[in-house]
Amino acid sequence: MNGKQLVSYSLDLNKSFKPHFSVNDNSINISYDGFIITVTKYYNQFLKLFKDYLRTTDDLKNYIAIFGLSHELEHAYQACIKADLVVSPSIMLESCYKMFFNSKHDIFNYSLEEMIRYFIRVIMYGIHDRKNLALERNANLEATDSIYKLASLEANEDLIKLTEELRMSQALMGYNFNGDGVLVNTAKSVLHFDKLQGFEEINSLSFEEKVRYGLPINENERENLFQAVLQSEEDRFLTLKKHIKINYVSE
Repeated sequence: MNGKQLVSYSLDLNKSFKPHFSVNDNSINISYDGFIITVTKYYNQFLKLFKDYLRTTDDLKNYIAIFGLSHELEHAYQACIKADLVVSPSIMLESCYKMFFNSKHDIFNYSLEEMIRYFIRVIMYGIHDRKNLALERNANLEATDSIYKLASLEANEDLIKLTEELRMSQALMGYNFNGDGVLVNTAKSVLHFDKLQGFEEINSLSFEEKVRYGLPINENERENLFQAVLQSEEDRFLTLKKHIKINYVSE
């Protein structure tokens, strides 16, 4: 921003750890061995989960590597929103991200009430499956959108089908079983619903924007989202169609 680097990065050639964004040093930290292990792990998981797209194996590891780096970059972007370093596209998105990314310096300056609420949030966040909460869902969605666009540029039909399914699977999180979206779900899960702002902005945002960031959508929009999968072409969303049930769609 204005020529200033907002986030740093480090590459460790000796240690082995999973790639991650650290709020304490505002840095994306990657170890060579840990990155290779992580890519291989997700490669094997993708092959198992998306059996219908096995022809993509030649390029799939490269796409997963890009996905992993994009995912951590998105966490850095989320932290920048929390720290008011970049302008958030949504008030509700910003208020949800501000519940997280607390550095050690922040915590030491908390009041007793803030400290108690912080530890409650940490405990509740640890109890829930993180991939279903805002930070991970949104980072995954943005990362899968990146590799979907790459597949489209390369005109690789198999990878297009795979990546659009990955993107849609993330988009659906928070809306199944008539859910209110990942931002509301996350705030409720960590007992900070009273801190969630921006409900007045919802009608000013497009359907695409609301789904992208995980904001609440109305019944018609929720039905349109699920029908995009259920009524898609026969060779699209093959894995999702096996698990989505009609009764997920609001009537």
